[in-house]
Amino acid sequence: MYTVDDLIKVAKQQAKEGISSYRDYKAYLAKFTLILKYLVKNEHINKDDDAGLLFLSAFSTESQRSIKRTLINKNQLPKAKDGSNKAPKWEDLTKAAETEVQVDKGYTNFSSFSKSTRIMQKDLDLKKGDGKRREQMLKESPSNKEVEQKLQEVQQELATLKQQIKNGAPTGYNRQGPSEKQEFNRGNARPSTPLYEAQNCFIAREKDTLPINAQKQQKT
Repeated sequence: MYTVDDLIKVAKQQAKEGISSYRDYKAYLAKFTLILKYLVKNEHINKDDDAGLLFLSAFSTESQRSIKRTLINKNQLPKAKDGSNKAPKWEDLTKAAETEVQVDKGYTNFSSFSKSTRIMQKDLDLKKGDGKRREQMLKESPSNKEVEQKLQEVQQELATLKQQIKNGAPTGYNRQGPSEKQEFNRGNARPSTPLYEAQNCFIAREKDTLPINAQKQQKT
């Protein structure tokens, strides 16, 4: 079903596409392992370890060096008698590769997370500021009780003004009673006391010359 060429093609194709995320790594590992197990089972390859260098070739040069350093630090990269490196165990190689992908790609993810966190914090600060402004506006705005009281006062003033207009009397100073007005309207004789005496007294307090004019008017 599979041949060694199929395994080589998978490694070369992944090297072209690159391994830019943990998902890419897991997909590559699944395809490579599927073919590798078939080849080992059918004795096309002696053991999994023999395909380690081919599997590693799909990674970038920098990642390959990092994976090798991890294996060396853990004493998982055996040496041959001539001093050359032997292929590591398949399990050790895949774990080191997975660690490399998580560390390398996790840095980018952490940076993105930090940026997202800063944006969220800024948004929260803005909302908190809006909340404080709303609280200040609520404190400064009149309460419902104050508004209702003010409305009642305005309504009372309007009612008083309407009553004054209905009676036909001017507002803002003393006015004659309704009986005097009715008596004058019936055409009765002119009263001996001037009807506007109260007004003259009021005007006299405002301007001294007006009472003289009023007296001249009475003589005529």
